[in-house]
Amino acid sequence: MRRFLERFLVRTLRLEILTIFLALISFSSVVIVTFTYFRDTKAFDSIFHRSMHRLNNVIVDRTSCLLAEFRRVPEFIRGFVEQQPHLTVHSKEVIDYFLNMMSQQTDLTTLFMGMPNGDALVIDNLSVTEHPNWFSSSELAPKGTVYAYLLLDRSKSEGKQETWNYVSKDLKVIATHEKPLDYDPRSRPWYQGAESLGKLFWTDLYSYALNGVTGISCSVPIYDPSGKMVSVVGTDIPLYFLSKFLAAQKIGKEGYAYVCDGKGQILVPAPENQETQQLVSAAFIRASQVAGDSEFYLDFQNRKYLISIHGFPLSSTKNWNIILFDPRDDLFHDILAARKQIIFISLGILLISSIFVVYFSNRISRPIVSLSKEVDRITNLDLESNLRVSSIIKEVKMIDTSIAAMRSALRSFSHYVPKDIVLELIRKGQEITLGGEKKEITVFFSDIEDFTTVSEALSVDQLTPLLEEYFAILSRTILSGNGTIDKYIGDGIMAFWGAPHSLSNHADEACLAALRCQSQLKKLNNQRIEHRLPPFFTRIGINTGIALVGNLGTMERMNYTAIGDAVNLASRLQNINKTYHTKIIIGEETQSKLSADFVIRPLDIVEVKGKKNKTKIYELMGLASGDAEIQASAKQLELSKLFTESYDAFEGGRLEEAKAKFQAIHTLFSDDEPTKMYLERLI
Repeated sequence: MRRFLERFLVRTLRLEILTIFLALISFSSVVIVTFTYFRDTKAFDSIFHRSMHRLNNVIVDRTSCLLAEFRRVPEFIRGFVEQQPHLTVHSKEVIDYFLNMMSQQTDLTTLFMGMPNGDALVIDNLSVTEHPNWFSSSELAPKGTVYAYLLLDRSKSEGKQETWNYVSKDLKVIATHEKPLDYDPRSRPWYQGAESLGKLFWTDLYSYALNGVTGISCSVPIYDPSGKMVSVVGTDIPLYFLSKFLAAQKIGKEGYAYVCDGKGQILVPAPENQETQQLVSAAFIRASQVAGDSEFYLDFQNRKYLISIHGFPLSSTKNWNIILFDPRDDLFHDILAARKQIIFISLGILLISSIFVVYFSNRISRPIVSLSKEVDRITNLDLESNLRVSSIIKEVKMIDTSIAAMRSALRSFSHYVPKDIVLELIRKGQEITLGGEKKEITVFFSDIEDFTTVSEALSVDQLTPLLEEYFAILSRTILSGNGTIDKYIGDGIMAFWGAPHSLSNHADEACLAALRCQSQLKKLNNQRIEHRLPPFFTRIGINTGIALVGNLGTMERMNYTAIGDAVNLASRLQNINKTYHTKIIIGEETQSKLSADFVIRPLDIVEVKGKKNKTKIYELMGLASGDAEIQASAKQLELSKLFTESYDAFEGGRLEEAKAKFQAIHTLFSDDEPTKMYLERLI
């Protein structure tokens, strides 16, 4: 963080001026855009509430006027009938009055009158209907029919109680049709509701009996002077008529008005698709969350909608609502376009200015940035780069020269000290000091078999590249396996796991590295044999234990190393491979910490030079499963199993059993030297 701040706070005067200039331009543009955005947003909200409130009032007023016209119709009929209480549905005066009213009120589709005895009069205006099944007997209407009315007379004989009359434009009956009775006004919602309520009644949506069309009805009861109900009169408002009326109410280019019930189900007009119903349902849910606010915004399917919900002007008993919605970008299209133009202009000015600022600032900062990145690489001990920066600035050239010298020095330093130690010192910014700590580590020693004999047969020029190639393979394998190379001892390598960085599975990592070293050397030796070069067969010893690890020596000359009994034992185990003709021997402590993935076999209990107590040793043969290159073969798995059983019998004092088992192993694996050794002991 400190270096990050310094890069921006410590600058040349020119870069400082350019930075301030860019900051001022950016600040000005951001202030203009932000102010415009919030000012317009506030204006949008104000305009939205006013616009939606005005639109809602207009639509509600128009709807109220429409419903008032329909409501007045049954009121007029009631006034007419109350003045002549002797009139019935069969009276010519009633029929003429209905027909005259139908001809004068062009929006009326139906007028009806029902009597307590079941008689009824129903008149339909066929010229304004748009439903194909509007009238059940319209197929019988002769040409020129404009109105059709139904008379129900329950005093007539059974079978001819329903009479259909077809009327021309000049209100003359031009045809009559009779059929059996199948309609009773007393069972209809408009009759039962008016009779029950005793005053003007609006029905819910229902299907009309004579044509199956869905709609609502407005009806009123008529009483005689004694208070007895003598009839119910009213009119229908078909659903399609309301739908057509609402569709004619324009709300922007994409807005709509709907009538919904209290649960948000659309009643009229029928929604064009399921998404519309989902939008309305979401609006009602939102309305319940913003109680008291009838106009609000709603985000729906990645679009912002303006919503207005108000009660439908019908009856307090009907929990209906008028909902208006319009996409925000539709209602405010011009304002949004103007705001976008202002934003684009501001951003354009900012962009053009920024290009100039960045161009000139880059010319100055580019060399410094390159050098800064080079320092970061060096901090992470990435010393492969040879980057040199060219600049006309004197200070930059001096920095470049210093960095090149530091990189060269660290390259040399990292050849003598483990890379992890150098990296840690660089990151901490501390000097090397003497000292160490006791840690549990796993130590690795390797040695080339019969190296003296091989080296005597080669000149120095021949031997050096062979050794370099050999050490390169082992070193890469150890380092890639999280190991730390302590030193090269002649033709051998000392390495350890668990320091300087702690590893919970250091024994596993060390053994994996040993197996991979042998695998890589096998490939190398095969290539050398093909080219008639001497192969290097390697013996490895591994041991785990507590060692003193750290910077040991003097202040003039020190080494990051590990010392202790655990280290000495690992060195001895590497040597013991000669006795048992094995490649990798591990100590008892290492074996106890290994996971079950490794294939091993016990070799012996030996007394190592320099140690008072004997130690048990094991041969590491491979992995039970996993990496195919170091996985134990089927023969190795079998040998490990049989040898372990034989060794356990020998160690347990069951010598005859052990002898028989070792002889069986010798039959299968005649070249196994440890088996031969035990057979010699058992003779």
